[in-house]
Amino acid sequence: MDAVEDISGSLFVIETACRRDRVSEIPATARHVSQMAAEIGMLSLARVARDLGIVAQRGDIVACRAIWARVVRIGDQSLAKVWQAPGLSM
Repeated sequence: MDAVEDISGSLFVIETACRRDRVSEIPATARHVSQMAAEIGMLSLARVARDLGIVAQRGDIVACRAIWARVVRIGDQSLAKVWQAPGLSM
């Protein structure tokens, strides 16, 4: 559950950077999300977060926004499944 909370917090940081067009703040956090997601088996989220980090590193704000939409969709689905899993608690 600590990893899930960490991912959620990191996604909030990325969202804030995207909204403020601060693309330079995204790559490190996106890599962190990718690593954490991979460690707990959220492979789709790990891949799309990696993609976000790559385009952010290139400074492509348009691509960042497009991939961010994918991150939100996949992240919401993945995190909802984890939060709803029986036997998990904070």
